Amino acid sequence: MKHRLFWSIFILDRMLAVSIGQPVGLVDEDMDVPQPAMTVEEFASSERTEHASLLQLNRHIIQLRQLEHQILASIHTRGHMEISNMSSLDRRAVSRQLRSAVDEWYSVGCLVCLPEADNIPIHSTITWLNARYYNLLILLYYPCHFNDQSKPNSTLELLGSIRKHFKYNYILLENKQLPLNYITLNRLMPACLALMHCFCVLQPCNFHAKSELGNCIDILCAFPEEWLSAHRAKEVAREFLNVVATHEAHAAAQLISYTELDTRPLTTSTKTDLKRVVAD
Repeated sequence: MKHRLFWSIFILDRMLAVSIGQPVGLVDEDMDVPQPAMTVEEFASSERTEHASLLQLNRHIIQLRQLEHQILASIHTRGHMEISNMSSLDRRAVSRQLRSAVDEWYSVGCLVCLPEADNIPIHSTITWLNARYYNLLILLYYPCHFNDQSKPNSTLELLGSIRKHFKYNYILLENKQLPLNYITLNRLMPACLALMHCFCVLQPCNFHAKSELGNCIDILCAFPEEWLSAHRAKEVAREFLNVVATHEAHAAAQLISYTELDTRPLTTSTKTDLKRVVAD
């Protein structure tokens, strides 16, 4: 049972570190703790199948937290000088290796998931799996010193992941399976900032992520009134939606040729507002 306690603490520690951007509290370098296994009593019980299924699910969640930490360590917390000394080929190799690990985790998750019903744990649903998968991809492709997001293809990859992330979290909300807590809020805000980044880089005549941005706003609206940060973020997201609408209207009318320089003051102001909410 002590192994289960350790891994429960590990999961909580890694989830908080990734969600709120703090260093991990439980250092796992050279760690040699066996992952949870069935007890003799569980194996001999009439509910052995259920115990095995739950154990497999818990191991899958442990792998998720390990993968999140691996992405943070490889991309986001790696030293600035070390990143600068890496060639583009080296960075792409790291990204490809991590993407392969993410896709492998998702493939295993599809085998773990159960047919969706009202009485199964949220972590066993395909919707939860999809939400976590696209959150991993956002973490992997998030704009930072390691990632070169000036290329349209990489920005489109990030944009697609953000749209799916908002979509599946909204489905969880509709199913009353989305916890309205700081973990959820702190996952939404960086995704919103990344969405603004994608808009600035791509400058599309028609921004196809408006519907998913609306999903994000609906999630923020669902937070109780006393969650002031969520409702301030909601207003900033609505402000960004207005920026997008204004840009599209001008582009459709072909009154002017819109470039990133034209919309940068608006989007920069909106980004600043959202960053203030995150800081608070």
